[in-house]
Amino acid sequence: MNQRRESRLTANTPVKLTLLKLLGEPALSGRVIDMSASGLRVSIPLPIPCGAQVRVDGQELAIFGEVCRCDEQDGAYSVGLMVSELRPLAAQPVIP
Repeated sequence: MNQRRESRLTANTPVKLTLLKLLGEPALSGRVIDMSASGLRVSIPLPIPCGAQVRVDGQELAIFGEVCRCDEQDGAYSVGLMVSELRPLAAQPVIP
């Protein structure tokens, strides 16, 4: 029985996930598995601790959120994020 408050949309979109507040950490390549109005689930190759603040860059949006779960799944990690902010990528400053 599905007890979610919001319906989820299945996706298979490539993204880059960056841990915020950790200088020098490279972005991780991943894929959005599914999404809802307030959350996102991403598959990435390495685990991320719960509570970590992250930025997920897609083709048109930068999505900011907090990791609320991270589970190993099929040789990768399924990361659940609570979304706090969406920004169009054009509005992001360019970092050399």
